[in-house]
Amino acid sequence: MPVERQVSLCARREAAPQEANAGSRGARGENRQRLLKVSSRRCRPIAGDAHPSGKVIPGASGSLVDIDADRIRLAVATGGHHASHFDRAGREYPITWPVLAALLCRFFKRRAATVIGRRVLDSQLRVLLLTAGSRGDVEPFVSLASALRGAGHAVRICVPDDPDAEYGPDHVSLGVSFSALALAVSEVGAMRAYREHIVPAMSKILSRVVDEATAWQPDVIVSHPKLLTVPIVAERLRIPYLTVELAPVLTATAEFPAAGVLRRSYGPVLNRLSYRIPALGERMFATDIRAARQRLGFARSQRVSPSAGSLIAVSPSLLARPLDWPAKANMTGDWPRQPHPGEVLDAEVSEFLSAPAPFAYAGFGSMRGGDPASRAEAIIEGARKAGLRVLLATGWGGLEPPRRCVGRDLLTVSSVPHHLVLPEASVAIHHGGAGTVHAASRAGTPSVLVPFLGDQPFWARTLQRSGLTGKPLHRDRLSSQNVRAAIADAVGRQTAVHSVAERMWTEDGLGVAVAEIVRVAVGGTRR
Repeated sequence: MPVERQVSLCARREAAPQEANAGSRGARGENRQRLLKVSSRRCRPIAGDAHPSGKVIPGASGSLVDIDADRIRLAVATGGHHASHFDRAGREYPITWPVLAALLCRFFKRRAATVIGRRVLDSQLRVLLLTAGSRGDVEPFVSLASALRGAGHAVRICVPDDPDAEYGPDHVSLGVSFSALALAVSEVGAMRAYREHIVPAMSKILSRVVDEATAWQPDVIVSHPKLLTVPIVAERLRIPYLTVELAPVLTATAEFPAAGVLRRSYGPVLNRLSYRIPALGERMFATDIRAARQRLGFARSQRVSPSAGSLIAVSPSLLARPLDWPAKANMTGDWPRQPHPGEVLDAEVSEFLSAPAPFAYAGFGSMRGGDPASRAEAIIEGARKAGLRVLLATGWGGLEPPRRCVGRDLLTVSSVPHHLVLPEASVAIHHGGAGTVHAASRAGTPSVLVPFLGDQPFWARTLQRSGLTGKPLHRDRLSSQNVRAAIADAVGRQTAVHSVAERMWTEDGLGVAVAEIVRVAVGGTRR
């Protein structure tokens, strides 16, 4: 007697929902469970003669995934000399193994087409974006949210408090203002700042991440690496998540050290080891991570799955992809700010830009500390000696021009949209944050870098090595003479900077990121 066996393969076939209530959270969650999560808990045994149509299939055994009555079923009875295909009506057709292979291919193509049609073409993906930090950490996520919405997906973005920022529709506050936090930290010692300000703020943020993710029930999470409770809540929701690197900080390479850890390369071994330092953040906030695990019902020893990959929002025109990066490290290109319809500059800024005399832009973003008045005076006087007017953005307090510097050739503002201002500037004097580096390079504007901390020395080193900038200036040793010399050096590098700008305009970092998020959301659901 031949040994009988059955292979049951099931896939749901359904058109895009047209019902008015199909957009409800519960319906979407149920559809996602049915469509993308076929797990062993949803399977039931078949007792010898079961078939969805009610017809008898002699000797059939195996398991049937219980999704609903509208399914595709391929039952194969194999023996020493035959195989049979039972269609949905229960009819038996003798087939050869090549035909069986073709049937299997057809089945999986049909299932993929169903998934893509339902979740992508019909705009059913729910993407949760989570970020924390200064504007340099937030604006790329805002751009990504805009691109995802433009592709037809539902997006919610969780961000820090910032009354002056424009986050777009459906944004949620994480309950912490990083500008206020930076001010509080600057007024006390390091240990006291950590204990009294940083720990309470991060505890609130990490808890809010869990709240928002469990309430909104997304299909995929895309997050900043600071948000250490994302892996836990993603595991509980059984969804994939992607980590965003605005500079290389997590994906190890032997070619250079982690941004913000070492100031220069110390060889392949130490370079790779440097990428373990940022992971120490998990120990600093272990109490909050443990609380999230307990709240979501995790056992102490229960492991969580790693991220589905990294989205490294860095332009390959500025940093060549390391040869030893894994395939799951997706170097997408940068995510520039997207212009809004009808977006215009402040009248005062617009009038300043319309004047024929060239100008230098100067701004240090969220940086503060040291002597902001002396720093601003050195930049203003150095630019004047170079024959340039100055558009100075005070930011979070890194620059504060003294009254004696006031003149018709100086305009002081709190901040400006880089994508509108930098293309008009002759040179940009800035701190070297990832966002400003990419914005200035994309604008074709030469840079003078004055790095403070974090990833800024990394970008100063990278741009100097590629010939796009000269030697960076020290933030506390600025003078009108070295600023003037640095401006002259930067202006002489215009040809190289324009060449990079042309290459960057051919990149589509946002499009690549959206495609990868969709790919992970559709094919990366955990079982």
